[in-house]
Amino acid sequence: MRVRLVGHDRAGRLKKQRDQRGVTHEFVYDQLGRITENIATGGGTDVDDWMDRVRLEYEPLTGRLKAARSLKQTSPGSFAVLNAVQFGYDPDSGLLNSMLQNPVGDITVGGGGAPTGTTKEVRYQYALSPYNPSANSATEHNFIRLGGTAYPSGDILGVGYGLANSLDSRVSRPRALTVSGGTVSAGTAVQYSYFGFNTPVVVDYPTPDIQLDYSVSHNGSSSATAYPALDTFGRTRRILWKDGRFAQGTIAGEPNRPPLVELAYAFDQASNLVAKADARHGSSRKRDEQYTLDGLMRLLKARRGDVSDAGTFVAAPGTQKHQYDFVGNIRSTDILANASEQPNPADRKLAASFNAANEQTNYVETVGGGGSLGSTFAITHDAAGNVRTRET
Repeated sequence: MRVRLVGHDRAGRLKKQRDQRGVTHEFVYDQLGRITENIATGGGTDVDDWMDRVRLEYEPLTGRLKAARSLKQTSPGSFAVLNAVQFGYDPDSGLLNSMLQNPVGDITVGGGGAPTGTTKEVRYQYALSPYNPSANSATEHNFIRLGGTAYPSGDILGVGYGLANSLDSRVSRPRALTVSGGTVSAGTAVQYSYFGFNTPVVVDYPTPDIQLDYSVSHNGSSSATAYPALDTFGRTRRILWKDGRFAQGTIAGEPNRPPLVELAYAFDQASNLVAKADARHGSSRKRDEQYTLDGLMRLLKARRGDVSDAGTFVAAPGTQKHQYDFVGNIRSTDILANASEQPNPADRKLAASFNAANEQTNYVETVGGGGSLGSTFAITHDAAGNVRTRET
């Protein structure tokens, strides 16, 4: 969205801003330079005026954000609270430990600060171990970390860090997420295994026994020390989702069953994605792709086809070629009907037009290489640049 007018106060702070919709935002600051109100006025009939300001409140001693409210002016000097959120902090660590939210009004609490009415609360639990100067390197200490999140339904999402004094626990690396209480069956939701300090290489969902596994090869073999799905630069060469029965098969080079998903990727020296393929044995949906980029790393051509088990790319109809204007808008797209990319009467060309705000206003479809002009499909936007209508 383009900003048409900007104003600052003597301290250089943003005081007023008007966007292309004609909506003016005026910012109010307290004596410490913090924004306390964002007041919105103006705009056309297509601008939603359900609320007209956001009011922020801070803790007096720490300066931390205490509450945020959406307001609607009902009369001069009077405002209705449309929704609100309030934050609570742990007094020792200063970390966020509670969040109250009311989607239809102001925050309401009863005795002891318990939420009432439509106000709901999410609480965060932390595990704390103070610094121990006499502890040895094998003893974990000096940490504070998230232990769990309690939701209004009574469900608790817990974070496990492995066995006490294990490597995972000493570096506060999540080993598992657990669920309990409320409306769900208690148990482990997901488990993680890592490569290096913090790169997950196995994500295991015990129910329904599905894993994302970077340690498994295409043939189903696996190793605790090798990760064939990653290259030497740590880029993802393969994404493989499998069930718990997936393993190396009796046929050389093949697993005992196909994986649920296996996508293979290739990169150039600048780490741009240049190819993507369904690597499952025997898959042939003509949805594998090879990409050609220009010197600005923009997509010029996407070839569609199949990568054979031998690694050969077999082209198929549907290759797309793009042309750009000097600001990077895609001015035209050619969709080729021949796998050989030779001209064909069934080729389609989509030519786009843009306005001064770089919003696409239409596209014209031409069928056949230089054939007759097809239909023009209009695209309209609101004043904020959002697409309102698109003809098909």
